[in-house]
Amino acid sequence: MISSNVRKMVYKDYVIAFRSDSSRIESMKKIDEIEEHRFLTGIFDMSYIVRSLRLPYLRNGGNPKLKERIVLYWKKKEELNDAEAQK
Repeated sequence: MISSNVRKMVYKDYVIAFRSDSSRIESMKKIDEIEEHRFLTGIFDMSYIVRSLRLPYLRNGGNPKLKERIVLYWKKKEELNDAEAQK
C-alpha cells in the first residue's frame, strides 16, 4: 500500500493539496494572482454557464445549422484533445 502525506486546505474557496509548507505558500500565491484578475475569471466562469446550456439546446432542436456547426466544433475539439493526449 502506498501512503501519501498530502494535506489539503481551503483557501479563498479553492481546495489546495500540498505536501510541504513551501508548496502550500506557492499555491496560495497562485490563487492570489488569479483572484487579482476578476474580469478574466468572470469570463471563465461564464464559459461554464454557456457550456452547460449547450447540451439542452442541442437536444431540444434550436437552429439546425447552428446545431450542426456546434456539433462539428466539439467533435474537432475532442479529436484535438485525443491527439494531444497520445503525444
